[in-house]
Amino acid sequence: MGFQRDANQEKCRSRGKNCARDYCAHKAVAWRKCCWNKAPFASHYCHGARHAYALCQYDDYLQRMKEFEREKRLLQRKFRKEKANA
Repeated sequence: MGFQRDANQEKCRSRGKNCARDYCAHKAVAWRKCCWNKAPFASHYCHGARHAYALCQYDDYLQRMKEFEREKRLLQRKFRKEKANA
């Protein structure tokens, strides 16, 4: 996934009040900018930007769930080892 982006700078650049403050903030900014530039037909012209943002959020969600499951397995392993040693 790479390094976290600075969400505050992204938010300031987009001039949006409810801009995303997560890993995908840069995609949200691009989507909002596209919607602003293609205002009456944004749903048609900005489908690619919207899809890229949704895919980024989905990938971020999967990564967080994988990290959670890994931590859970490591804790279970630690408890099993402690129980076996006791």
